[in-house]
Amino acid sequence: MTELPYQVQGGQATCEIIHEGAAEVRLTGRVLPTRPGRLTTNHGMSFMEGSVLDVPVRVNPLAQGTSFLGKGCRLELGDGPIAEVLRALKIGRLVRYDYVPKAQLILPAGRRVA
Repeated sequence: MTELPYQVQGGQATCEIIHEGAAEVRLTGRVLPTRPGRLTTNHGMSFMEGSVLDVPVRVNPLAQGTSFLGKGCRLELGDGPIAEVLRALKIGRLVRYDYVPKAQLILPAGRRVA
């Protein structure tokens, strides 16, 4: 569990992952014009009691704006374990930014895959 402060100010939305009192990962993006989006399913992976779980999260974006080719957003990495994993992945330029100020989510328990 970690803190995930989120704020919208001056046409910018900012979300941070806090580690030991400092921003480890910060994503800042423009507040985009929105409209209802399509119902989608995103698959997350989790671990429980030594098993790998597939967690299909269903997302119904009630208000969504999208920008492509990294326009309008910036990712900053500080110090900490999540930032180190992202650096090791050698992430290049962001290709899609979604601003979703209002959504409905269904988060099931997940199912074992390994």
